[in-house]
Amino acid sequence: MTEVEVFVGTIIGGRDKQTKRQRELSSSMKDEFNRLAEYTVEMLRGDTREETLNKCMACLEICLPDSTGHAYSDQHSFAWVGASVLMSEVDIMQKELRRSERLRQQLISRRAGR
Repeated sequence: MTEVEVFVGTIIGGRDKQTKRQRELSSSMKDEFNRLAEYTVEMLRGDTREETLNKCMACLEICLPDSTGHAYSDQHSFAWVGASVLMSEVDIMQKELRRSERLRQQLISRRAGR
């Protein structure tokens, strides 16, 4: 299944009433895409945060065009999945940083109250 097939299936499927066969094929394509995306996310998640970030950055590097406009891969959804995992990790890091800062401020306040 190519990205074009998924995209075209989404566009065509959203315009007119689908036949039962079209609904089944559309559902099958969506399920297959979801399965592949979940597998890709699992493969991008490393044992450490650093490994996960490195894998995600490598994913983006492969899919995004270089300064000459050449991309090593035309699998654009791969880049989106990688970017999604990357942003998820960044969000987690930001939450941890805010939590750490709150705890630090609480500790400072307690010490100042003594």
